[in-house]
Amino acid sequence: MELTKVFTDFTNIAERYELKRTLEVVADGVAYRLEVLYCYSNPESPWVVYAYSRGLSGWEPIPETNFPWVENQDEESAVRSALDFVEQQKSN
Repeated sequence: MELTKVFTDFTNIAERYELKRTLEVVADGVAYRLEVLYCYSNPESPWVVYAYSRGLSGWEPIPETNFPWVENQDEESAVRSALDFVEQQKSN
């Protein structure tokens, strides 16, 4: 299925993202979940990564004050930026 064709049928949706990759990693005993999103509504926009840590009630978002906003022009550099954050946490 090509999502760009599907989106044209829904005119009230202004922004369109797809979760392209989910990574779960463990560093220094802490589990992290990294979600890599791609923006279909503006292919020129950067790839975005959201980060979560495992808490008592499941995956909890890491506050933006602790996790730097990750925006990169390609998927690999976005993933590398997020993993760099995890690596830095491991050494703290």
